[in-house]
Amino acid sequence: MDSKLLNATFFEQILLTDDPTVKVTKIIVKSGSDEIDHYGSEMLRILVIYNNSKSADLELHLIVKAMPVEEGLKKTTLENNKVFDVEVKVYKEVIPVFEKYLKLLNESNSLNCKCFLASMNPQPMLVFEDLGEKGFKRIVRRAGNKDVAMKALDKIAKWHALSFKANADGHQKFKEFSNGFFTKNDWKEIPIFKDGFKFFLEMLKSRQEFEAFVPKFEKYINEDPLTKTQDALKYKNMNWLVLNMGDIHYGNLMFSEKEGSVDDVMLFDYQLTFWGPAVSDLIYVLYMYIDSDERILKRDEIIYKYFKVFTETLRGLNHSGEYPKLTDLHKDFLSFKAFEIMMTTCLLPFGSIDEDFGKIDIGLLMGSDEARKNLYTRAKYLQEIREILPFFLHRGYLE
Repeated sequence: MDSKLLNATFFEQILLTDDPTVKVTKIIVKSGSDEIDHYGSEMLRILVIYNNSKSADLELHLIVKAMPVEEGLKKTTLENNKVFDVEVKVYKEVIPVFEKYLKLLNESNSLNCKCFLASMNPQPMLVFEDLGEKGFKRIVRRAGNKDVAMKALDKIAKWHALSFKANADGHQKFKEFSNGFFTKNDWKEIPIFKDGFKFFLEMLKSRQEFEAFVPKFEKYINEDPLTKTQDALKYKNMNWLVLNMGDIHYGNLMFSEKEGSVDDVMLFDYQLTFWGPAVSDLIYVLYMYIDSDERILKRDEIIYKYFKVFTETLRGLNHSGEYPKLTDLHKDFLSFKAFEIMMTTCLLPFGSIDEDFGKIDIGLLMGSDEARKNLYTRAKYLQEIREILPFFLHRGYLE
């Protein structure tokens, strides 16, 4: 990013909205990405030291997220998919609407961290409070974090309910997010997706235990599974339509604790937000948050928990219109099966590096076909596939 923008005047303009007497005296900048953070966007951690009419040497810890300046694949991908446009629009047009509804719920915990700036000019940029300075921590693996996952599920259900209510009340802005990341064609050329089904089929063929599934996936792959996924997102036959966060994984989540228990969870990164089937975010939850031993066994229980929070939120908002039905949500899972299969074959392999996250060079992994192919034969992924494939078969996903 253009570091010349991050001067005293820039931060004073941000702070002056709350206090016209602010005078910035010092700015300390360091990278916002550590060994477990691998962002497409450029991230900086900023310490702003300032005075006001009452005190001196006050500190404000911020995160600055910006479009990369350097030309290359990273910048081109972000620009082509207009992800900064989407996230800026969420903070400027969606969250203010949500905050008005939240007052009706008397919520003590916010759905999102405070955003001081969301702008496309002169450079696409967002400025947030640094949650790390407020006691929030990152998760580096799914295993053993069920309490965090359930807190996150509550937040997602409330976010969905707020968007459902706002849309029902006539806020048309939400449907302007219909053209999400997966509705475009660019994503099909990203190596994770382009090669995912090929690597998955090669893995099935290499192991006798999966022999019965080989012809089913050969047929499925010949029918262009990525286009099937894209078509599912057009939501022609879907019942539950909401504003999805779109990129739910533990890298986009932080949590805080109180007296040894999970107190709050904060979700962030709305670059892939889109209007579409609620099951999209729920599939992310099941595969990115939930341990493999509970994904199938506790699936219906998790979906019901989401349903309960969703409907209770609508009641708290005095929603007088029709309420979505749990049976319709289950129907949507079947209609959206192509997305869940894609999640299993293209994205879940990256979940197998839980134990080694921080030790593996993600940049190298993304750039190496061989390194990504090796993910499909890791013991953890193979165990997950042993549980998932019978589920797909019994639910009719492979017909």
